[in-house]
Amino acid sequence: MLSFSCAHSDELGYDGYNSDGKTVEEKLNELKNDKSFNVYEQGSWIIASSQEGVMFSFTPSNHPAHPAYVERHVIERDGAIYIDMSARCGASKENCDELVRSFQELNKKIMQNMGD
Repeated sequence: MLSFSCAHSDELGYDGYNSDGKTVEEKLNELKNDKSFNVYEQGSWIIASSQEGVMFSFTPSNHPAHPAYVERHVIERDGAIYIDMSARCGASKENCDELVRSFQELNKKIMQNMGD
């Protein structure tokens, strides 16, 4: 089963578009200094992942939604696997929405592969 749990009432259900809190750069710097996260480059994206099933994907500088990151948590509840996702995006709403849609599709593919 696939679930997206997010904190905003937007039709895509994500929190982060022009929201308060840490900037994308501040979050990346925080994760680089957090020993529980492995921060590495994959393609032109910066990925920060933990053993606890938390992954941050930071957009490359040439991405239309940059600066942005998508945060995903893999959670097991009652024998089912869920992916909780949130995003922080500093670009236009349209570009941020497209970023979230692309990650929703990626999450669906991951969940389908896990079910095979």
